[in-house]
Amino acid sequence: MNSIIEPQTTNQMTQRRPSPPPSSRPSVLGQLVQRWHHDGWASEQLFIDLSLATTIQAVWRGLAHSIRNRLQVISMVGQTVTDSPDEPSLIERLGPMLVSAAAEVEEDLNRLSRFQLCRDDTPGSVVIGDVLTDSRGLIEKIDGAPPITLRVPDNLPAAAASHHDVWHAVLNLMLNAVEAQSATDDGTIEIAGAVDGGMVVLTVDDAGPGVPDHIGEQIFEPFFTTKQTDRHLGIGISVARLLANRWDGRLQADTSAVGGARMLLAIPAVDATTAIERQGA
Repeated sequence: MNSIIEPQTTNQMTQRRPSPPPSSRPSVLGQLVQRWHHDGWASEQLFIDLSLATTIQAVWRGLAHSIRNRLQVISMVGQTVTDSPDEPSLIERLGPMLVSAAAEVEEDLNRLSRFQLCRDDTPGSVVIGDVLTDSRGLIEKIDGAPPITLRVPDNLPAAAASHHDVWHAVLNLMLNAVEAQSATDDGTIEIAGAVDGGMVVLTVDDAGPGVPDHIGEQIFEPFFTTKQTDRHLGIGISVARLLANRWDGRLQADTSAVGGARMLLAIPAVDATTAIERQGA
């Protein structure tokens, strides 16, 4: 099997960059950090923390909408039962709906709590399948998000990295795919896992407009974005690459099989020898 991982440039965060294109219209906070970056003041961790804050904001917006809908169901069922005290059969008929809504709220909150909001650089064994499943559960709550299909083998080795960093990078890549695909409003996001030369490799394919050839590596530059909205800072992909580099990994861009963009995230496996054996199996 030929390697699907190509060399990439070193971290671009520490280099001064020109001002972003006119399509970038960051928030007031984003403009401030953008200025610090242009003047050489911003640290890598500041970018990571800002990215985390914006990612959590996007995720929480979707979760709040989902939880609000479930609470409305619970409220309506409760009010119906209260208004009909002489019809005990209502509890039997509506009870499962109530239990289901409460269970969905609990699962939403559990997913968010498993994504530790505090900074954690502790290395460990990250089970990629669990991270992807929980991340999909969060991202699909975002209004307008397309379906996300996961194709991850059960025997995919664990990744040698910080659980928090991997989750942050994966959420950023999923969010990027959702935002890119919103321009076409069609298709699904495909995420696959594999092993390549001792690395755990994830590919995130969307059916959006893709990455034009003339842009290339620019998409990994801080504050570069082609999205025409002030909700995007243009740092999600650059931070995802930074997090991958932190654990001797890689993040590359390519064209997906459906014509959109493909993001390829590779992180060393916990047991590289075992990973290579599984690759050849």
